[in-house]
Amino acid sequence: MDWKTTLKDALVAQNPHPELFDKANLDENGKPQQLLGYFRCDHDGHKWWNTVWRVHENLFTMPLAHEFDDVMNHFFDEFEDLSDMSAWCREHAQHIGPWCSGDEYNAFLEGDLGFYWFRMRTQRRDYNLYLYCYSKDAMSAMTKGA
Repeated sequence: MDWKTTLKDALVAQNPHPELFDKANLDENGKPQQLLGYFRCDHDGHKWWNTVWRVHENLFTMPLAHEFDDVMNHFFDEFEDLSDMSAWCREHAQHIGPWCSGDEYNAFLEGDLGFYWFRMRTQRRDYNLYLYCYSKDAMSAMTKGA
């Protein structure tokens, strides 16, 4: 992905691909068929921690995995901590509503190979970010099959 702007400037508040979440597009586990996987992240007050979860192994390619890692690394570089993420969300992201003692927000990014959904939650001592990666090749196949 060619980073001509910052991640913060590239993120948009509205989902340009709502069809991903249509019931007809979900697998037997309720996950979109184009979902490669996701990062689950939290900030402990000092640094970001993350775990990666693969969902559809058949979508895995090295170029897509590299782009996914690159997007995650840009997030870590640009969002210093939970307070920084929370302030950005209040100004720029789509507010979903209250979540426990914080709020939940959405933002989206079009990559070259993947489409990314940032589900951001502002509660301390909880998972603060779920970053989902959808394969654009699989999304294109879905559109052609419709």
